Amino acid sequence: MIKTGNQNLKQLRDRRTVYIGDRKIDDMKSNSAFEKAAKTVAKLHDIKHENKYKNNLSSEEDGKLFSTWFLKPNDK
Repeated sequence: MIKTGNQNLKQLRDRRTVYIGDRKIDDMKSNSAFEKAAKTVAKLHDIKHENKYKNNLSSEEDGKLFSTWFLKPNDK
């Protein structure tokens, strides 16, 4: 299923271990090295829910909506 920008940002706080050099990053969403990128990706997730872009950025399979980011390539 397609998640929202907020869902994506919440998932960044899943206790993953991230380091920049020898410095551990506890909150990627708030860290200056990741903050803008995290917000940009969240916005991309939100755009997928807008009717204007839904047909181009999502695909339906078995009645569920998925991001085109995860489409399997085929020759059809």
